[in-house]
Amino acid sequence: MKPFDLSKVMKNVTKKMPSVSLGKLEPKVWLSSGCYALNWLLTKDFKRAYPLEGFMNMLVGSSGSGKSLLCSGAAVKDALAKGINVLIIDTEFRLDADWMKNAGIDIDNPLLTICRTKVLQEIMTIVKNVTDEYQATYEGVDFDEQPGMLIVVDSLGAIFSADELDRMGDGNLSMTDGMRRAQDITKMTNSLSYNIAGKKIGMLMTNHVYASGD
Repeated sequence: MKPFDLSKVMKNVTKKMPSVSLGKLEPKVWLSSGCYALNWLLTKDFKRAYPLEGFMNMLVGSSGSGKSLLCSGAAVKDALAKGINVLIIDTEFRLDADWMKNAGIDIDNPLLTICRTKVLQEIMTIVKNVTDEYQATYEGVDFDEQPGMLIVVDSLGAIFSADELDRMGDGNLSMTDGMRRAQDITKMTNSLSYNIAGKKIGMLMTNHVYASGD
């Protein structure tokens, strides 16, 4: 009986559909959380916490639990030390120069860019423009030779859609706005995940948890 060559079929499929990739996901670039115990808990490696290439990572915790210190602090510091471009999207407008310096970050590093917005649609536009330009810049360059990039969103809990902000300004918020926002953020993260897929770009985000209303 003639064997069926699945790998050959899939190679032909990927030629027609470039967005489809083959093989195992084996990231080579990792970032540290800045805490050996947390690194080990996440990856069983004292120096690794967050994979970079095409991965989306999220730190979730209550207010004041240290999410920003681990994310916008330690992870960014490690990324810059490894020559990785970093874009921080500060949705809480809290990452001031003194805080960054105290976290050990050189805020004048040319690899670091910080922007601030709370608007969901603007975040999606920023990330799409950055990832599209990145892909165009390094088209044809071997993947291993491309510089890495880290995109930080700190935090999802402070994001609002444009129409919700309009209703907020008019005092017309309703009980369903929270549910709509959760749906919008889910759609946004799906979109961002698609934008970084297959690229040497990773995302690291923070989000809040709250005590049950019950």
